[in-house]
Amino acid sequence: MRLSMDAPPYRRPPLRHPADSPSNTIMVNKGFHVKAKLRSLRTQVQKVDTRTVALPSKQKDPIYNTDAFIAFRTMVLVRAGLRCEYIDHHGHRCSKAHPDHRMYADHRLELRDGGSLTDPNNGQCLCASHHTLKTMDVRVSRHRS
Repeated sequence: MRLSMDAPPYRRPPLRHPADSPSNTIMVNKGFHVKAKLRSLRTQVQKVDTRTVALPSKQKDPIYNTDAFIAFRTMVLVRAGLRCEYIDHHGHRCSKAHPDHRMYADHRLELRDGGSLTDPNNGQCLCASHHTLKTMDVRVSRHRS
């Protein structure tokens, strides 16, 4: 039943598959579409520092900013071809290289253990993961002795 002769008749929108609809449109009852916005709620859980003693921030030793060490670092990295010199137990050299990976000029014999700061024979080029492994091994062995 129409109230006015001038009003056009009601037409039902065509049924669509949900995959054809925009991401913010939700298909509901019998093909009618309702615009809806999904909101993400901020988490109500806040971070709490449970440490009893706050750790001091890590600071770079000023010796690593000297011209002598910078020259040593450059020489070690260039000698290695800017590629990690770590060799695994199968005899294969690590394939990580600059610029895709950060390279470290590592001291074979640590400075704390009597190694030379600028002797090129005491240096090796290592990627971040192998530098961390080597450093942790040295610290563990130093702690045990």
